[in-house]
Amino acid sequence: MELLPNEYVMYHAAGLCRFKEIVRRCFDGKTQRDYIVLEPEDSDKSIYYVPCDTADKRLRRLMTKEEIYALIDSIPDIAPCECGDRNENKLIFSSVLKSDDCEKIISLIKSLYLKREDRLSRGGHLTAAEENAMKAAEHTVYQEFAAVLDIAPESVKDFIAERIEGRRK
Repeated sequence: MELLPNEYVMYHAAGLCRFKEIVRRCFDGKTQRDYIVLEPEDSDKSIYYVPCDTADKRLRRLMTKEEIYALIDSIPDIAPCECGDRNENKLIFSSVLKSDDCEKIISLIKSLYLKREDRLSRGGHLTAAEENAMKAAEHTVYQEFAAVLDIAPESVKDFIAERIEGRRK
């Protein structure tokens, strides 16, 4: 993967990261390897070293504006993800969040949003695991959309709602 200095990428372990450089290091005391150095957008103190030979499996370029618009436009047609009992849900949430597949992540958000609305209407609420999964999923999507669309992450939810509403008219 060819990257330019300060280019953003999505790293499944950390979300939105800025590419800093490629360095040669020996972390195991035996073998020198080339590593992509990433700085997560959420932290100015963390640094990730991703082996160059496995980067294609762990990193991806950000979506383009056109891809984001198309994904937003398809949200009404995306089916909510299938959830199970509490134990199954933990595995499902983890699997979806690690998948780095924005459509699957949006499907999870949609599922949890609908579940929250249903529970609120009956005086209940989401479990802590569901709330945490929803926050993590939204954070992942909002980070990328904000970076590409050049808007604040806290504006992404409204941007999505307005675009969907505008398409219905």
